[in-house]
Amino acid sequence: MNKIQKHSRTIRIIGQFVFWATIAWAIIFPLLMMLPSNPDTQFSLNGTEFDLQSMDTGNKVTLSLIAVLASLVLAYGAYHFYKLFGLYEKGIIFAKENVQHISAIGKALILWFFAGILIDLGKITLSEFVKGPTGINLDLSSLLIGATIFLFARVMDEGRKLREEQELIV
Repeated sequence: MNKIQKHSRTIRIIGQFVFWATIAWAIIFPLLMMLPSNPDTQFSLNGTEFDLQSMDTGNKVTLSLIAVLASLVLAYGAYHFYKLFGLYEKGIIFAKENVQHISAIGKALILWFFAGILIDLGKITLSEFVKGPTGINLDLSSLLIGATIFLFARVMDEGRKLREEQELIV
């Protein structure tokens, strides 16, 4: 159990850093978008480069909103990830809170699938500022992994309930 707690602390700290860095990015990014751009200023979102120099304020706001929404989905997942490993760090392995955090991580991955579609729609909407091809890329991996984790959380919750019932009988 000591090893689980020790490694969980390290993973929790990394998850906590990712959470706060993502929140900071979601706050700072829209402000950076409104600064005057150099002729060579470009922004890459999900592997696509946008030419910021030729964008007007409305397009920059659209791009900012898409990036912030994607960042918030990532922050949601990172929050529950670091909270889950915080519980493991305390030695709490099979509690209701663990199930809730695992379930939320699954939901975050499912939301990430939809965030990817939103990003792709943004690329299409702002295609005149995109360098390279645009289109919708349905990468089902986050959807499938998210659904699997969500299902795993339900199975874990049933196991937790059976364990609680068994403890009451003994």
